[in-house]
Amino acid sequence: MKEGRTPQQACEDALHMIIDKYSKVNPEFFPGEKFVAINKSGEMGCATTKGSRNPQMSVRTEKGFSRYDGTVAYPGRP
Repeated sequence: MKEGRTPQQACEDALHMIIDKYSKVNPEFFPGEKFVAINKSGEMGCATTKGSRNPQMSVRTEKGFSRYDGTVAYPGRP
């Protein structure tokens, strides 16, 4: 995020970096990882490597609870 990426982009970037490194060692292994991030401005991000539905996270602010829907970086992976 210090390079100007949003929290959502930072989560997705981290997952792609992990998968790229694992694929060089064992292309058959596909880890299940999930990242969440919040920046100083309160913007949020959430992403997981695989799954059939988008990950969700709950956040409590001065306005109350809210739900944030993230993304699946590699949809369709088992």
